[in-house]
Amino acid sequence: MARGTQAVALIFVFAALFSWFRVTQDAQASGAILIVNGQGDEDPSNSLCDLVEAVKAAVANADYGDCSAANYGDDTIVISGTLPLTQPLEVNGGGNLIIQGPGQINWNGAATSRLLSIDGTTGPLEVSLKDVHLVGNSNPGLAVQFARLIVEDSVLEQFGTGFRGAAIRGQPRADIVIRRSILRNTQARVGGAISLFPT
Repeated sequence: MARGTQAVALIFVFAALFSWFRVTQDAQASGAILIVNGQGDEDPSNSLCDLVEAVKAAVANADYGDCSAANYGDDTIVISGTLPLTQPLEVNGGGNLIIQGPGQINWNGAATSRLLSIDGTTGPLEVSLKDVHLVGNSNPGLAVQFARLIVEDSVLEQFGTGFRGAAIRGQPRADIVIRRSILRNTQARVGGAISLFPT
């Protein structure tokens, strides 16, 4: 292996370990920690924990694909590096969820498909994005309904939609909290960055 390749691999490993130690200090006893060491999309043949697999494990409160953990409940998914993604993420149960960076997700899904849909219809649900960089491809970002979304120390950019809320659409009964974060270069018919609608 070339020295340059070894250096990049070591940087990736150290970044993942740093995130893991930071998350472990703050994690609740009831929650699992899922480390994404694969890619964005689910690939059953790569023997790695991909982002889509980690989200499915957290929602199901059970191991899924190549992602395994203990003490499922209010879980944390740790990402690092850059993860291209074409398969949408759906969180609709399984307890509260934190997606913790530092890491970047490049959303290359369908033009009308949201990167992340959060639905708390079946019970209280809170999803947090911490130190995460989400980059769209002029397609829509996050959708929240009957749930709470917290965005901290993150960047959301280059999202677009012909409807409401390019980066974040909250309706109905969505609670959106933004702390120390940037939303930029987004475009929509209503609410280029965020659209909140009560019903």
